[in-house]
This record gives sequence, C-alpha cells and structure tokens, in this order.
Amino acid sequence: MASSTPASTKRKAGDTIEASPAAKKISTDIRAVEADGFLFDGEVVSILVGPHGKKFTLHVDPLCSSSDYFKHMLRSSATFLESAKHEVKLLEQSPRVFQLYAQYLYQGKIFSKPGPTVPSSNGEVPLMTETTLLLTAISLADYLQDDDFHNSVIDCLIARSLQTNAWPTTDDSITLSLSSGSSFLVDLIRDFCIYGAHEGWWTNGNVTGETHGEFWASVARGMAKLLKGGGRPSKWVPKNCDYHRHKDGKRCD
Repeated sequence: MASSTPASTKRKAGDTIEASPAAKKISTDIRAVEADGFLFDGEVVSILVGPHGKKFTLHVDPLCSSSDYFKHMLRSSATFLESAKHEVKLLEQSPRVFQLYAQYLYQGKIFSKPGPTVPSSNGEVPLMTETTLLLTAISLADYLQDDDFHNSVIDCLIARSLQTNAWPTTDDSITLSLSSGSSFLVDLIRDFCIYGAHEGWWTNGNVTGETHGEFWASVARGMAKLLKGGGRPSKWVPKNCDYHRHKDGKRCD
C-alpha cells in the first residue's frame, strides 16, 4: 500500500512575508497542528529531543523532503542505526524549538506568539523570549540542513521585528546570531544596525566594542560606506530574499 503524507502547504521561496500586508501582523494563533483536512498515514519515526529526551513522533516523508539531515539518515538506502531503529536522538537541541519545527513541517508556516522580546520591567527574565526562540530556530535549521525552514524563520523574525520595532541587538542576541551557523542572520542584524541604529546607541555607552568587536567593526565599515553614498535612507525595510538561502542560486524576489 502506497504511503501518503499530509498535503504540502509549504511556502515557496518567492512568497516572502512582504508579499501580503496581513503577513506582517504577528499571529495570535496558538501554535498547534490543525489536523483538519489532512490524512496522516505512512511511515513514522520517533525523535527524542533535549536532555530528557522529549518524544516527537513525525512522518518520515515530510522530514526527508524538508531536511537534508533527516534525508541522509532516514532514507530507505540509509545504513544508519537510527534508520533501522526508527528513532533519532537530538539530545542537544531544545524541545521548544523543535516543536516550532514540527509545526512548520505540517503547516508550512511559523506563528510568532505575542510575548516579551526583552526581560520585563520588574526584572523577571522569561525562560526563552520569543525573539530568542526564533534566533535559536535558525541554529536548528542549520543543524538539520533545512534551508526552507531557515528562510521561514528569517521571514518571521523580520515581520516580528518590524511590528514590535525591536530588533535582536543585545549582546546575547548577537552571540546567538554569530553562533547560529547562518551568515545571512548575521548580515540581517548587522544591516539593521547600519540602517536603523539611532545616535543614542553610540553616545550612551551601550556599544563599547568590549564584546563582539569584529561585528561592531563591520557595522562601522557599513556606516562609513553609507556616508560616502549620501547617507542612510529615511526608512529602511529589509528585503527578505537578501537573507534567504538559495540552493539553486536563484533569488526568490
């Protein structure tokens, strides 16, 4: 009997967040897989995520279709032990971030939940802010070799940042960006600093160069180029495609 998997609803590379005004609004939907209209059938695999091995049971076909990591590990010709056992261990990954990935596989999109982008004023620091979740998801995309997921997270991060007017430029956020494995994410954060930073960043002592010196040096070089070209535009809106990975080398805008 031929196996079947949920009908693909994955966004094409050219369908950027900016293509629809509604797409720029932060969805208030709760992250959950809506099974209505889908036929869940076919081979499944258990994926144990995090130090406590939280179990996710997902279909093999969409995993292998989206991720080169899973394709090489689970494809029928694979000789990996994981393929024989129908079990994969990702013990160093975050279950919460992987849940975002599982949602993406079945819905073809990412929802950004309303929530704090920075620690609250009373000093309470959430376990993982929404922005941190998205930055960490880029690292997962790199680990799983899933370019489409990478691009969807980039789109969601841009949309959220434009909506909240809060970009991930704290030391912790820059650290996550630099360690994400995605030069495109680093470019996005750098470009925001170049095109969107206000003078207070440089005069209030927040940028000292004591951490991430090379990153801030690249920002300075970018700003110097702008000065030669007539200065910054009055309003900067990033082009999503500039920060996407393109396997075939073709831009999606």
